[in-house]
Amino acid sequence: MKNLFLAFNLLLVAVFANAQTTPDNVISTTVDKVLTQLEQNRADYKANPDKLYAMVEQHVLPVVDVERVSKLVVGKYWRRSSAEQQTMFIEEFKSFLMKSYAQGLFQYSGQQINYQPARYNDDKNKAIVDATLQTSDRNIPVSFKLAQGNDKNWRIYNVVADGINLVTNFRTSYTSIIQRQGMDGLINSLAEKNRS
Repeated sequence: MKNLFLAFNLLLVAVFANAQTTPDNVISTTVDKVLTQLEQNRADYKANPDKLYAMVEQHVLPVVDVERVSKLVVGKYWRRSSAEQQTMFIEEFKSFLMKSYAQGLFQYSGQQINYQPARYNDDKNKAIVDATLQTSDRNIPVSFKLAQGNDKNWRIYNVVADGINLVTNFRTSYTSIIQRQGMDGLINSLAEKNRS
């Protein structure tokens, strides 16, 4: 699970760039930039996690399609939820993602990352960028899934790391909570995690 979070963290920091850049260039350039910043400020970020969260929000949040990811992880329950529940879920899920993956960045310790050129769908509005994270004992395959919005910016909507699909993983967990406690129960659960 540790490697999964590291891989997803790399995904999240990967795509902060303008719409003129290819998804693979966006990923490699931004990962290098953010990881350099992490290495230069590691001690400061450990002492003051709010600075790390701010850095992650500044660089990551604009390039994650949080609404789309939210819909995907809740699945069929999205349409059954009120507009207010949807808005509350997006906010709590966004905070949960940003904090969780900011903390996971500390697992990075100089591992090599190799990227493949983007593979596009027929309409050229979705792309997959495959990468390999080389750890000391093995290579971890990561597939970054991005979609191009109406504004022509590429945004992340999923990642598959070491065979684990993050959207599916969250959906399985969240479906169980929704079935037992309802959508409000899921929102409250995330809010509680965000406060801790």
